[in-house]
This record gives sequence, C-alpha cells and structure tokens, in this order.
Amino acid sequence: MARVFISYKRVDKSKVFKLKDKIQSAIGEDCWIDLDGIESDAMFKSVIIKAINESEIFLFMYSKAHSTIVDFEHDWTVRELTFAELKKKRIVFINIDGSTLSDLFLFDYANKQQVDATSPQALNRLCTDLQKWLGCSTQSTTKQSNQDESLTTSDIVKLGNDYYFGVNGKQINYVKAVEWFRKAAEQGNDVAQYNLAMCYERGEGVVKDLAEAVKWYRKAAEQGNDVAQVILGTCYEDGKVVVKDLTEAEKWYRKATE
Repeated sequence: MARVFISYKRVDKSKVFKLKDKIQSAIGEDCWIDLDGIESDAMFKSVIIKAINESEIFLFMYSKAHSTIVDFEHDWTVRELTFAELKKKRIVFINIDGSTLSDLFLFDYANKQQVDATSPQALNRLCTDLQKWLGCSTQSTTKQSNQDESLTTSDIVKLGNDYYFGVNGKQINYVKAVEWFRKAAEQGNDVAQYNLAMCYERGEGVVKDLAEAVKWYRKAAEQGNDVAQVILGTCYEDGKVVVKDLTEAEKWYRKATE
C-alpha cells in the first residue's frame, strides 16, 4: 500500500517523475503514480479508486496545463482531486512550473497547501512535512529523543554512516542517514557537517540543494575540516554556486594545505 498518491497531467510526465524520485528518496518509501499517464480509461477507474482509498496524502502536480481545462466535470485529474477531497485525504498542490492556480481551482482549493516545486527550499520543507505526516507516534518519537541524548556526536555520526553505507546490521537508508548527520551537524560536529553537505550536493535523503550544501561545507571548513576546505575553495574557483572569488578560493586551499 502506497501512502502517497501523485496525480498529474500526461504532458507533465517528465517533470513529475523527477519530482517523484526526489520525494521518494527523501521520505524513504514509494509513492503511487500512474506510470503511463492514463487519464480516461474506464477499466482504470477501479485502480485509481483503490489507490486513493489506501493513500493518506494526495499530491496534485499542478501546471500550466491545468489552466487550460474547459470541461472540469470530465477531466481525469480533477475527478481524482474531487474524489480525494470527498475521502478527506490530505491534499497538497505542487506547482511544478511556477504557475499560480487558475480562478476555477482557487474557487474550490485556495485553502489547500501549495508548494512551489521550482524552489529547493520549498521542496525540502515539503519532504520534511511528509516525513512528519507519515512518521512515528509522539510516544515513540519522545522515546527516541531520550535515547539520542545519551549519544555523543561521534556515536551519532557513526549511526549516520551505518545507514548511509548499509553496514553493522543496517540497510542503506539515506533519509535515516541524513537525520543522524543533521543531529550531529547541528551540535557542531565537523564530520557530520561535511557528510550532510555531501548529501545535499548529491540529493541523497534530501532534495538536491547546492546552496545548502555550500552552507554546511563552510561550517565544516571553518572548524578545520580539510576536505571541506578544498571543496569550498573549488566552489569559489568555479563560481557556479557562490560568486567567483579567486582570493577566497586561495584562502581555503591554503588552509587545507596547512
């Protein structure tokens, strides 16, 4: 059973599937999505009904294509959306191309959460929300927090590495790895900061965000992590994520060399 249902227009398939992969990686489980973009097959109706009934969250991938809908009553994606609303599913609109909702959609769904998929920060917030909505109970979370308090930052980094590499009885789970890396990173562990930056750079366990990666590389570099210093120097040398600054690049290369 997939707990997240994704609705989309066939013309948006390539964009939507990239987003689906990012979301699945972040939440650590599969979403239900129509692989072929079938929008009007009567035999397919029962499949859609079952998938929505079994889901908890309904992600509506909104695009410019939806603003051209004339016949709302027979549009397949609108019917999915209406059914999800009747079944009281949590509905989130994801604007995949920056399009704002048309008046027809605003009339019925202006109160629903809307996410701008063109913003990495907004996507990261969505994935965090999805993890929370699909996560453990408050009791289990509290128990886990109490256990975490007895761990050193080195212990926490080790747990992150166990999930990242799939060792010591753990299966590879980038989402879990990021959770542990972030705990230690926020406590000032430079190795965790470097590892978290790497996950943001590669899009492992989180939505790829190069600006966020640079932020954590910088935190690690400022604490003397030589590998992070080299990477930060490279960032200033190529100028792809930060403003090109050869003097700043040389500074970080020199720190790493020393």
